[in-house]
Parts: sequence; C-alpha cells; structure tokens
Amino acid sequence: IWPFAHREPTRNNSVNRPAGTMEWKSFPVDATAYRNMLINNLLPAIVEKCPATMKNSTIRIQQDNAPSHIKVDDPEFLEAVALTNLDIRLYCQPPNSPDLNVLDLGFFRSLQAMQERIVTRNKMELINAVNIEFDNYPHKKLNNIFLTLQTVMQS
Repeated sequence: IWPFAHREPTRNNSVNRPAGTMEWKSFPVDATAYRNMLINNLLPAIVEKCPATMKNSTIRIQQDNAPSHIKVDDPEFLEAVALTNLDIRLYCQPPNSPDLNVLDLGFFRSLQAMQERIVTRNKMELINAVNIEFDNYPHKKLNNIFLTLQTVMQS
C-alpha cells in the first residue's frame, strides 16, 4: 500500500512533539500523482510478485471513475506497461454502478474493520496499522470477495 503522502519535519513545537519531528503530510491526488503511483509503485510490485504461471495471462487493474484517475489508454501508462513484458490492462468499473465496486464494498471495508482494532494516535501509526493489516490479510478472503462479485454479475 502506498500512501499519497510524504514525510516532512514539523516547523513548530507543540504539546505533543518538538519542532523537527517527522510527520506524514498528505497531498492532493490528481491524474499526475495517480499515474506516478501506478508507474513507480504498482507496476514494479506486479512485476516482482507475478508468478511465472501468470506471465502469459492478462492482469487487470480496476479503478473507479474518480476524476483523478487516468484514462485506460493513457500513453505514459501504456509505455510503462510495455516495458514490463506483461499483459497489464487498466479498466474502469461501470459508471453509476457502486454495487459492482468490489474494492470499496468488500476489500477496503474489511481491511478498515481489521485496522480499526488497532489504536492509533497519529498518521504514522495509522499508516503502519493499515500496512500491518494489509500484509496479514487472508488471500482466501480476498479471493472470496472477488468470487462473490463474479456471482452477482452472473445473476
């Protein structure tokens, strides 16, 4: 998981921390930031973790229709995909179909419920808690979420 944030030192002292303490600062996500995350983080992770048995399969990246998301035929993204030697395709969920957004309805809600069991006091602890729960998330549970979506779509 890659947060849309960066670390920077605080400028002033506060009751909770001295000046210079590193804190996470979020930044607005536009198409450029989103594209950079896909190219610099997601594609290398796919290449690294893709099992040999999937090298000839199509890998689909689903995104919703948020204004910050790139078009499925974005030239910079397609150029980066070509360098991977994998068949990676970007898809948008159908517009006005929130019931088909398996990531929001299934995975993110489930991950959030798990993360909320960990008490956090700041953004750094929250990011760490999310990463811990993501790393420990049962693959079978995630697979079941996607199988449920497929069943709903076939009905």
